[in-house]
Amino acid sequence: MAKSAVNEKNTNRILLSGILIITAIVYLQSLSNGFFCWDDKVVPLAPMVQHLTFANFIKYFTSFHAGLYHPLTTLSFAIDYAIGKGSPLPFHITNLVIHLINVVLVFILVKKLFREEQFALRFSPFAIFIFASVVALLMGIHPMHVEAVSWISSRKDLLYVLFFLGALISYTDFLDQGKKKFFYLSLLLFLFSSLSKIQAAVLPIVLFLIDYLRNKKIITARNILEKVPFLVIAILFGIINIIAQKGYGYVDYKADYSLFERLITFCYGFARYIFLILLPYPDSVFYPFPFRPGVSLSPVFFLYPLVLGVFLGITLFAFRKLYKEAVFGLSFFFICILLVLLINNYRETIITDRYTYLASIGMYLFLAWTGLQLSKRFPFMKVLLIVLASVYVLGFAYLTFERNRLWHSPSRLMGSALSLYPGSPVLLNTLGSLAIDSGNNALALEYLNKAVSVDGKFAQARYNRGIAETKTDMYQYAIRDFSIAIQLNPHYADAFFGRGNAYRITGDYLRAMKDYSYVLYLDPGYFGAWENRAIVKGNLKDFKGAVGDLDQAIRINPAFGASWFLRGIARFELGQNGCDDLHRAVFYNYEPAMKALEFYCK
Repeated sequence: MAKSAVNEKNTNRILLSGILIITAIVYLQSLSNGFFCWDDKVVPLAPMVQHLTFANFIKYFTSFHAGLYHPLTTLSFAIDYAIGKGSPLPFHITNLVIHLINVVLVFILVKKLFREEQFALRFSPFAIFIFASVVALLMGIHPMHVEAVSWISSRKDLLYVLFFLGALISYTDFLDQGKKKFFYLSLLLFLFSSLSKIQAAVLPIVLFLIDYLRNKKIITARNILEKVPFLVIAILFGIINIIAQKGYGYVDYKADYSLFERLITFCYGFARYIFLILLPYPDSVFYPFPFRPGVSLSPVFFLYPLVLGVFLGITLFAFRKLYKEAVFGLSFFFICILLVLLINNYRETIITDRYTYLASIGMYLFLAWTGLQLSKRFPFMKVLLIVLASVYVLGFAYLTFERNRLWHSPSRLMGSALSLYPGSPVLLNTLGSLAIDSGNNALALEYLNKAVSVDGKFAQARYNRGIAETKTDMYQYAIRDFSIAIQLNPHYADAFFGRGNAYRITGDYLRAMKDYSYVLYLDPGYFGAWENRAIVKGNLKDFKGAVGDLDQAIRINPAFGASWFLRGIARFELGQNGCDDLHRAVFYNYEPAMKALEFYCK
């Protein structure tokens, strides 16, 4: 018996090691990626992330970050930044390591969930072992998970799933062994998951699903009370994140869809998630809504509710036939995808690859269970099923490998998406932003003019066009676009900052001051606004005010040489000694400080 257990452990380790090696190989290219054009500048590269201090550590847990509350994710970014001094490599290594850990956790969870006697009667231990291996392998190499792993800002998806899976494993141990320590560990891990991303809020419902799988009575006072601490955490973090997102303008993008149209887009999104999990081609970094509000719908859109109906019908059939494994897998997918579908229905993209990172586990369970059922009922199909599964897995591995290559070049990635959705203002806007970053402002204006012509109310496209116009000395046009962006989104701090810059360059200092001040009202940690408002105050001869603003800028980003230089000059203008500041500016390689040092501090 002991020898059999040892052999099983060795087999587990060998096969799991093989799965991890395959996963690592298909994702190896992600380690050479840089920072991505979406969110990476404001999430993993935010000023408070760049300085891992005790004050910032407290700030991670007491403030919102880019309209979200995910302090553990922010802390992990700060650690990566400190290790690599701003290099993207540590960020990508951490993402890949977390993904590999999640693959291991999926393997462990499936083995624990389906090792009970009720399953052993229908499937051999070897079959359960294969069952867990298939689910773990699909988790590792599915092409729709590339976004979660290759995009640094998607760390929150990886991290919350890590703790989520750990919480499910601990809860399963609690049911198996009856030890309260596993219950409390599950609760603690759920708290960590919630501190990583709000999507963890569905965990209490999944716990009831595990109860069903294990034949535990669900509707009892004791069982419901047992879940109350989990529900309290879910509700609390839900409220916190709603507050955070409302303040950032995340909750509703104001698309004028009717309730009926919302129902159709919901069903469309649900169906697309299923199709792309089963056959992830063609995959895209962005999926726009399939139609505009108020248009006549093609008859094909009325088929999507049928997909939802069939899915629910299969789940009900499995429930009535007591196929608990199938019910668990399908219900797990439905519960985990329902929340993100409801959220995305009020955003600018109908579905998102990274949102399948947890939910898809349910579909993998259902696929693996279906394969086992077929092989058991029709033994002659075993060879065919093995061949089909091998082709399926190899196809996934190839697509994931190629998708990682595409993520290495954001412009190619966006270009491939634009070829699928040529009229998407979001993709046109992103390509315009990338062109700005590369210095090709003419190309940027070409993309951004198209984006604005498609959707004149797209605030971000107006903002980016304002940036391109500023860089090409078209200041009045830039001010107009920034102003429209502000009208569309009165809390758009970047647009106020951009307009303030255009006012400052054209010498309209009072308006520039007003815009910078409003940026700081919206976001007191906005480094550029402190810096540029200090420049304006200097131009207005308010050197004392300039020093005060530069004090704040240096507090936020103490390694920026220009701030030390400007504060040193302002201090000289006040009759003070600014030599220490100029020396510090030289230390941070700010070249203009050298001449100033020679002039003021001989």
